[in-house]
Amino acid sequence: MSHDTYPYLVPGDIVTFDLVNGAGGITGEVVSADLAADGTLRCLTVRDDPARPDPLHIHGAAIAIWRRGVPVRQTVPRQIAVPAGSLPGLLGQGPNHRQ
Repeated sequence: MSHDTYPYLVPGDIVTFDLVNGAGGITGEVVSADLAADGTLRCLTVRDDPARPDPLHIHGAAIAIWRRGVPVRQTVPRQIAVPAGSLPGLLGQGPNHRQ
């Protein structure tokens, strides 16, 4: 199998995938990718923990989405800090409003 055939995975690639049951962000090293005759993914075998002797075998239909590489980490932009309760004139007439 080479990178120019679906699913573009070769043993040793790092892959991250989500399952249809909602489990997500699973990352591991590809051991093998078994394709059906029509080219769809039948089974993906990954080693998600080097300490575990047996790799995981995931049925292709159980995988909702996958991508090569480690999970994408998104950073949250810094927000304006607003203390608990409202400040006079800033957020209206809240419980902390002073006259």
